[in-house]
Amino acid sequence: LQAFMTSAISESSPEKRTVLARKLGVLALREEADYFRAQSSPSGAPWKAHSPVTTSRRRKGKKAGRANRILADTGALRISVTPGSASGFESAARGAYRRADAMGFAFGSAIKYAATHQFGRDAIKGVRQSVPSHRRRGYTTKRGTRVNASNVSSHIRIVTLPPIPARPFVGFSNRLVDRMMDVVRRDFLPEA
Repeated sequence: LQAFMTSAISESSPEKRTVLARKLGVLALREEADYFRAQSSPSGAPWKAHSPVTTSRRRKGKKAGRANRILADTGALRISVTPGSASGFESAARGAYRRADAMGFAFGSAIKYAATHQFGRDAIKGVRQSVPSHRRRGYTTKRGTRVNASNVSSHIRIVTLPPIPARPFVGFSNRLVDRMMDVVRRDFLPEA
């Protein structure tokens, strides 16, 4: 069956292959939307939860339950991958990368931090971080010496950025592959 499908597709016109690529691409984009709703990878594994630091830094004033949704703080990453508009696969706004032609389809996110979330990242040591001018509160040292509050000018500090776990949001699940095969059989291959 696989060899028959490959030969039938390769012998068809470029226009028919482009139509098929668009149909399969839209199907894949809809599947990606399901990954964000379920907060899981294409394999079905749930995404790792936020660290307590990330949870405390999330935007305040969000509706209950939305503040801690994984990979959904602003929604930009989700919109860049999922359909996001009625025009479906042709829509490539807000950091989306979408292409469909006679050779097939490709989609993903052009947002700079997308790869970090897809594949994860190790801790990064020695990052220079700019700290703006601020007022330091008074405190007591471990030895009991009192340090008064003071104004601090802007300065640079060296920090270690924590690791970010991989949270795959682009990929092909077995369910998606089966659905794509059904579309190819139903809409593209000649009746036998």
